[in-house]
Amino acid sequence: ASSPAESGGIGRVAQTWLIQPRGAWTVRCVGTVGVSSPVPGMVVLGVTYPDSRLIELDQDFSDATVEWVMHHELGHAFSIDNLTDRQRTYFAALPGLNKADFWDDSDYWTMPAEAWANTQAKCVGLKPLDNRLTLSCDTLAATQAYSG
Repeated sequence: ASSPAESGGIGRVAQTWLIQPRGAWTVRCVGTVGVSSPVPGMVVLGVTYPDSRLIELDQDFSDATVEWVMHHELGHAFSIDNLTDRQRTYFAALPGLNKADFWDDSDYWTMPAEAWANTQAKCVGLKPLDNRLTLSCDTLAATQAYSG
């Protein structure tokens, strides 16, 4: 189990990452996450920057919320580091998603990358924040086993 490379306040929530991407990622708690919302009126609680391998979390929420968001964002990091393009395409095409592209953001609520991250956070035992789309935990294992 890894610990954040830079805690910046995350220590109050979790010293152990329940989701393990490959390689080094930095998790940083900030006052406001540096991106705008893809959905009008929705507050962005976290963001994953693949190029810099940085995850930012808005620290101005309850410990349970910040922990869920951290593991959701670690789910994105895991999908970037651990899944092949074929595995991401396999997951995107599953019933309930029916997309050709894992990164298809034409509808945020059914975006496969978001469903993956939501499902990973759920499958390590964290309660989803709201009615975000999740699939069964078996779909994560099936996706990782897929060699297409």
